[in-house]
Amino acid sequence: NILAANTNKTEEKINVNKLLNEVKTIINNNFISWQNDYKAPTQSDLDYGMIKGFVNAYNDPYTQFFTPKESEQFEADLKGSFGGIGAMINYLNKKPVIMSVLKNTPAELSGLKSGDLIISVNDENVESYSIEDVVSLIRGEINTIVNLEVLDNDTKNIKKLSIKRAEIQIPILESEVIDGVYVIHFNSFTQDSGPRFQIELNKFLASNFKYLIIDIRGNGGGYLTSAIDIASFFLEKDKVVVIEKNKKSTGDIIDYSKGYNYFKEHQDRKIAILVDGGSASASEILAGALKDNNVATIIGEKTFGKGSV
Repeated sequence: NILAANTNKTEEKINVNKLLNEVKTIINNNFISWQNDYKAPTQSDLDYGMIKGFVNAYNDPYTQFFTPKESEQFEADLKGSFGGIGAMINYLNKKPVIMSVLKNTPAELSGLKSGDLIISVNDENVESYSIEDVVSLIRGEINTIVNLEVLDNDTKNIKKLSIKRAEIQIPILESEVIDGVYVIHFNSFTQDSGPRFQIELNKFLASNFKYLIIDIRGNGGGYLTSAIDIASFFLEKDKVVVIEKNKKSTGDIIDYSKGYNYFKEHQDRKIAILVDGGSASASEILAGALKDNNVATIIGEKTFGKGSV
């Protein structure tokens, strides 16, 4: 049985409860699973499914509903460690792509790189899946194998990879000195990013080095509040960090610097920011704020373009 909506240009007013009861009756009377390992949905699965359907109708990859389990997974992305391959995934043209890979992880060792399009996970086509569903399939117990089919961003050839999962520790930042230049490799905006970044800035300012590079290549973002905090180390109080477009009648939300301004007494120090196609979201906010306030020079490639909060 197939239920089809009216295709007239004027939108038909739907009796939701009546239509839902019809659909339930049809499924309950006629549905037979063709999968040997099929598990019938629980009432919670059905309820969450309806809510997801409502949200997904907006057809926007960044407007999502999380179940408690998915919310827990999202928090783990920003805080802790997990069994996986060490790749950050995002949407590009409504398809899941590798946005960046972490150093010395199974993803990097397998040859995965930024821009590779994910076609399937364990022979399951995921081109129309949500990011949460793709991540859920890729993650798993440590030392188990996950099979990926991806479209190589450089060669445009399809490649098949078998990758052994490992414990993935999300690195926040690390620093080094290269030819007299202090470099902070900044990997993710987590709850702890502000204090960690503060420590590195203090080390730089206590040194005799005149040049600072903030490397946010492959940094896919994270907490907006962390981006505002870190921008505040460089900006005077009340300088604009980011403007959030707001549909509500209250108007746009303007997030201002908290005015830590560590460089007030160090005007001779020069700052550059390195970006690439994997720099997204909070990374773009930080880079844009420092550039627009004439604090730093941006060097690199076009960034990801995730203009959402």
